[in-house]
Amino acid sequence: MNRGQLLPASVWLGTGSAIAVSAYSLGLGALNNPGPGLFPCGIGVGIALLALSVVATGLRAPATATAAAETRRTLPVIAVVAALISYTVALERIGFVPCTLLFLGGLLGVLGRTRWPVVVMASAGITLAAFLIFAKVLKISLPAGPLGF
Repeated sequence: MNRGQLLPASVWLGTGSAIAVSAYSLGLGALNNPGPGLFPCGIGVGIALLALSVVATGLRAPATATAAAETRRTLPVIAVVAALISYTVALERIGFVPCTLLFLGGLLGVLGRTRWPVVVMASAGITLAAFLIFAKVLKISLPAGPLGF
């Protein structure tokens, strides 16, 4: 464990605590008659406890990673967050199928470090499966975009 994980764990500790406090204000109820806040409060407490364990472990462990190693490990995380934000912004504009195909292709190609034929086939297969499951089987309306799909 290294000290580079202290900041993200602290953020999750705060997030879990905020979820638990907000859910508690909804009312917990009883186990035989649960209130609307019981499940979210439990989730928030669970997140906070897991994050607290990471913080405690990080404080006890000596610092081992260099700044360059930490940067190399955080770049994929930044790439995924940027891809998710781009996907969210582009979904309504270009539609589910092309947006998902580009999103998965980008993630698999850049982060998976696989050969491009595999990336194209996997992206197309996953996109097609998701489209069929959501649009055809579950009858969920997906953003069509200007191409109509």
